[in-house]
Amino acid sequence: MLEDALSSPITHIAYRGAGLAMTDVAAGHVDLTFTGTSQIKPFLENKRVRLLASSGPKRFDLYPQVRTVAEQGLKGFNASVWWGLLAPAGTPKEIVEQLNQALRLSMNNPEVSKKIGTIDAELILSSSSEFSNFLQEEIIRWQKLLGNKTN
Repeated sequence: MLEDALSSPITHIAYRGAGLAMTDVAAGHVDLTFTGTSQIKPFLENKRVRLLASSGPKRFDLYPQVRTVAEQGLKGFNASVWWGLLAPAGTPKEIVEQLNQALRLSMNNPEVSKKIGTIDAELILSSSSEFSNFLQEEIIRWQKLLGNKTN
């Protein structure tokens, strides 16, 4: 999708973490990366990289001057970074619910909320079934975008 919109080839390079990818971008070994704002913040502060766009559906709260990819011409583009708490398949439902309640309790802590705000993340608490539905939708969406290359 992005490669087509840019009319330019993009080579995917798999990294074992955002830190290594950011280091290579800052050193000029690769041209760009998609990652969360928590990983780029130190590189932005020392002016080693430049933030080109928000890949999500809205602008960053911490960097409101940076337009989204969609605002820059690729309508409907959404490649948001998200995190979720997962347990092994077959984990008893009551354990999953205990974990969900513990997560909710910690996320309601003002210090945790403040820390989440420093990385420009939006806190969305959901039930385990809501998160499961979200994961299924993401899998389907990315399979369509990648032409089912994930199989």
